[in-house]
Amino acid sequence: MKKTISAVIGEYQKDGQTKAEWADVGVILTSNNGKEYMLLNAEVSLAGILAKQNVLAQTKGEKHRANVMCSINEEQSNQQQQNNNQQQGFNNNQNQQNNNHSQQNPNAQYQPQQGFNNQQG
Repeated sequence: MKKTISAVIGEYQKDGQTKAEWADVGVILTSNNGKEYMLLNAEVSLAGILAKQNVLAQTKGEKHRANVMCSINEEQSNQQQQNNNQQQGFNNNQNQQNNNHSQQNPNAQYQPQQGFNNQQG
């Protein structure tokens, strides 16, 4: 099962509610032998995320951190999502919009680029 690693980097207002702005940091996958491993998106600047998190903390009157805080979210299969939607009384589109914060395609897997500095060859 795929798990996404995401970090809150800001907030915005939508329909009168405060929503979190997320940055996708990477994914946790399971190998054929059952061990979990992590793929980090090399295009994401952890220092930049930390700076944005500390700006957000300052606006809320919270302490600055020296570490990036991330969330780990398990992605559910389509069948699990449909079962959950029926139990909760939501249709599939509403549930995906609420749970898949910034992902364009929740079923896509992170594909690392080949080569040094994202150059192929």
